Amino acid sequence: MTVTRLFELMHQVVRELSPNFQMIVSDHADLPHDWYQGSVRYNWRNGEKLIPTTWLEDQATP
Repeated sequence: MTVTRLFELMHQVVRELSPNFQMIVSDHADLPHDWYQGSVRYNWRNGEKLIPTTWLEDQATP
């Protein structure tokens, strides 16, 4: 319940300040609410990552 209230507050603030405000949140939460699911742009799970593996491979030193 506390996690939901925190995300509700973040959602409210972003809506009030949009379109000139963006909030990036890195968390393991996955709330079932429509307003939450509609706010998620990227879900880095099941092999999808914030930093693609190819970026790391490109930077590897021989």
